[in-house]
Amino acid sequence: MRKNLLATVGLALLCMPQAFAQQAPCPPVGIVTDPSGPATNPGGVPNSFNWYFGDYQPTLYNGRRYTLNAPVIGQPYIELPWQQPLNVNMERFQGKNDVPADGWELVRRDLGFDDNGNPANTRNPTVLLYNRFTGVLRVFVACGDVKAAHQLAEVKLTFSTAGAHKSATLNRVYSLGTALEDLPPGENVEFVAVSRYLSDAGKWFVADFPMDYDPCVCLFDSRLRVEVNLISEADVNLTGVSQGTIATAGGGSSSTKGDFDKGIPIMRKITGVLSAGGKSYESIDKFTGKLKRDNPGKAGAVDNLGNDLKAPGFLQQGLAALPYLGAAVSMLDYLLTGGKADPAPAMSLQPMTIEMTTKITGKITAPTLYVTVPFHNPGNRLASTLPENVPYYNEGMGVLSILTRPVLDVKSRLYTGPNRELISERTSRLTQDIKYVINPAAKLDVQDFKVALVVEGSSPIGAGGDYTYYEGVVSNPGGPDTYAFRTEYVDAACIKNTIFSLQSSSRNLDPANDFVVKGNYLKIMVNLRPRNASPTQQNVLLVARYPVAGRQVTGFAALPTAACGVLPQASAAEVGAVCNGSRYPAAAVLTRPSAVAASPASAPASAPQVDIFPNPAHEMLRLQVTTAAAGPVEAELRNALGQLVKNLNAWQEVRPGFYQQEVSTLDLPNGVYFAVCKTAEHSATKKVLVVH
Repeated sequence: MRKNLLATVGLALLCMPQAFAQQAPCPPVGIVTDPSGPATNPGGVPNSFNWYFGDYQPTLYNGRRYTLNAPVIGQPYIELPWQQPLNVNMERFQGKNDVPADGWELVRRDLGFDDNGNPANTRNPTVLLYNRFTGVLRVFVACGDVKAAHQLAEVKLTFSTAGAHKSATLNRVYSLGTALEDLPPGENVEFVAVSRYLSDAGKWFVADFPMDYDPCVCLFDSRLRVEVNLISEADVNLTGVSQGTIATAGGGSSSTKGDFDKGIPIMRKITGVLSAGGKSYESIDKFTGKLKRDNPGKAGAVDNLGNDLKAPGFLQQGLAALPYLGAAVSMLDYLLTGGKADPAPAMSLQPMTIEMTTKITGKITAPTLYVTVPFHNPGNRLASTLPENVPYYNEGMGVLSILTRPVLDVKSRLYTGPNRELISERTSRLTQDIKYVINPAAKLDVQDFKVALVVEGSSPIGAGGDYTYYEGVVSNPGGPDTYAFRTEYVDAACIKNTIFSLQSSSRNLDPANDFVVKGNYLKIMVNLRPRNASPTQQNVLLVARYPVAGRQVTGFAALPTAACGVLPQASAAEVGAVCNGSRYPAAAVLTRPSAVAASPASAPASAPQVDIFPNPAHEMLRLQVTTAAAGPVEAELRNALGQLVKNLNAWQEVRPGFYQQEVSTLDLPNGVYFAVCKTAEHSATKKVLVVH
């Protein structure tokens, strides 16, 4: 059951010394790249290039062609990507130009001319755009030299080692949200998209990459690099699994199959191995069709979402006006969509999502480097020796940042039910406001901010209490699938008023049905209104799931009732405390590939934290393991002589956060025991007494 509490909020503001002249959070400077704006770029070069209406004989071709200076292509023009015929990569965009009214800005372009119109030959025409409403970086690169032996193009986005640092901009490469303070140290991950390569000079290929907002981006020298590699289908070993659907590319087939034809899959690559990331769906209909197929019980809610996403004024009446929304997005770890100025004439919305139920694994071997496009991470305003690498839209990308991992207080107890069954009850509460900021350069205002608690468990049979909404199956690479349930959504500003209860019956007739908690998460749903919007302009919907840190407590303190409404954003001092604290600056140092193996000074992963309750244990104990990073965990129970008495799990793959396991102690003699938890690098031990 839920209980109202009285709450007292204490807020500590920490002022840290600035290492650079820039301040955190990094202020926007008001850049506009729309050349009809007029374009403005304080401290930089204003953009004069019209990316959405071509300058090659514009009256004759109605703005459908750019003037081009690329001798290798052999013609003085190239079609705008959205207007190029006979290109399977561009079918999703046909006639639907990315225009400023929908939030699009120009990051970089190379069509063989400099800003003054002087010839500067190019081999691969390039146009990079960014949508400040939906946080999507869109990469268009065209074929220059024809390489007939290849059929696919691997488009990668990563941090360039020309800069000394990285940022949280690419944190969305992980399926779950990552708090700013939890920026993974050193690791240079790669976003990877696979596009069809057409052996025809001047044909475009495309990739969409979701960006995360980093309010510290101006403090450090981070740079990005788009790399295009050409590959043959025989070199692709890629398998996607989504609710039983297998999709592969390779074996000489002429096209990818399964879910890959519904949009552009965005994968994560670490040391050559691919895993699930997200997808930019080709259309709303293909997006909702996929969700309905995988979750037929939620078809009505999904249909409602699909219809509303096509309508003007989406979400203007607030989240409460769309009661189906929680069910419709329940299968997603991430969704950012909306913002169309007028969706009626030509709907060009491609939802960017990360689904809980999708696995992608495999490798791409023998790639041939085709072209690289270096540029400064937008928002990095440190001096550049290569002005051409400074983006026109030099504002930080991404929409929202969660500064610190939310902390969930958990109180647990075991008791015997009326039928002699053992009942496990966990009550949970967030005791502090969620510290978040919206990118001021996005020009979005928060209209609603709602949150729900999500629990993952080992059984598809729901547990009792407040976690009554079934989210779906969660794919866990390297481990068994889990099942997610959530509470109802409540205003983020007053979630502290509520204690949420989770109850499950243990040691019932079928122990396999016990709901063992594997993880706790916070799911947010934010409704954002573009500033100075037209009456038909859609709002922007952001949905994301974040891990929470668990803290075992014996009781909940009384707090005054918090007022509901829109949760205020974190203060500048709170942002500065993270940007200039001990963790973020250290994690932002970019590890070079050669340094990964050679540097013994790399920061070691922290040891797992082990908690046991109740302690002393009578009939059963619950083991809770908290880890800072994903990876394999082994747990075992040993007696006072060091002898193994129970192997609790054998190197189970877990996510960051904490997971729990219940262990019967009825078969153990009274005495002292030790729970030993091991990760790949560390071990931790906790003493427990067994008393019957």
